[in-house]
Amino acid sequence: MAVAYEENLYYFGQIVKKLKKKVWVKFLTESTEGVFSWPEKEDKDLVGPEFIFYHHLEVTAENKTYRIKNLKEIQSKFQGFYRKYFLVL
Repeated sequence: MAVAYEENLYYFGQIVKKLKKKVWVKFLTESTEGVFSWPEKEDKDLVGPEFIFYHHLEVTAENKTYRIKNLKEIQSKFQGFYRKYFLVL
């Protein structure tokens, strides 16, 4: 899944715990362009579901790294999401 942040950023992660109105998400870090891995120090955040803009990532795993297949599509969806919910004119 992908989570949008107001700073014109988004991150890929996995839900690790569901609460009543929010979820705990553990995030991947990008090591090189398009290649992600779990950071040594766990990166978690409590996220409102309204900030999850992409749910079903197509991921391939290789030696503790992950490639997300449809990055261009996700980037495009994020730009639309950002313009709709965060951009103040």
